[in-house]
Amino acid sequence: HALAADEIIPKIEVDQFIEIGKQVLFDASASRLMSPSEGSPVFSWIFDDGSRTQWGEKSAHRFETPGRYTVKLKIKQVRTRETIERSVIVYSRKAILVADPDFDAQGLVIQAGEQGIWLNVIPFEKAETGFSAEEEFGRRLQEEIDFLREADMMIFQTKSAAGLQNFSQWWQKISPENQFDLQEKLWIQLAEGSLDQTKKLAQASFVILSPKFILLTRMEALNLIFESQDMDQILDK
Repeated sequence: HALAADEIIPKIEVDQFIEIGKQVLFDASASRLMSPSEGSPVFSWIFDDGSRTQWGEKSAHRFETPGRYTVKLKIKQVRTRETIERSVIVYSRKAILVADPDFDAQGLVIQAGEQGIWLNVIPFEKAETGFSAEEEFGRRLQEEIDFLREADMMIFQTKSAAGLQNFSQWWQKISPENQFDLQEKLWIQLAEGSLDQTKKLAQASFVILSPKFILLTRMEALNLIFESQDMDQILDK
């Protein structure tokens, strides 16, 4: 524990993204507590999924339904009570978002999370280390290759389809043993301007990557896509 004080400061330690059905440990041992002379603290956990309140400094829990949950930790020590909330996303699907560095992706991460999707954001930007944007992007893709392999959706937001184009160039360079099935993924290029212009920019990438299709759409359509469970549903919408 942190140093004892005249106040309680609760702290929850747990990953933000939790796989559906997997038991994870919620840990409050880093919380700041009052002096033991004030009495023993009581920890209670409410998991926002209809399950019973659990007790103890640490609590193991399993979520059976994907979505976004607000977990509440209450600490009581004699007459003093404090509560903290922590949002977690329980996922059954994974998706990648390649975005410009100035794009605020947090709203999309939450939107996807509410539908049980872990949206992993990879920025397309120049590195501080002096690498070009293309080199830095390639390095980040290599770091995330296991996540890329498992992702159901590949979403590209960058202006002028630069992210999609550079992904295609990276794909051509990686060794065959590192490559994975691209046809089973849903490919999305977001368009701010003309869809025809975006189509022209995405054409070369389509030839290189050979997915079933690349869906050209607007940002507003993403929530409908997140709600859908398969490609046929998406195309119907």
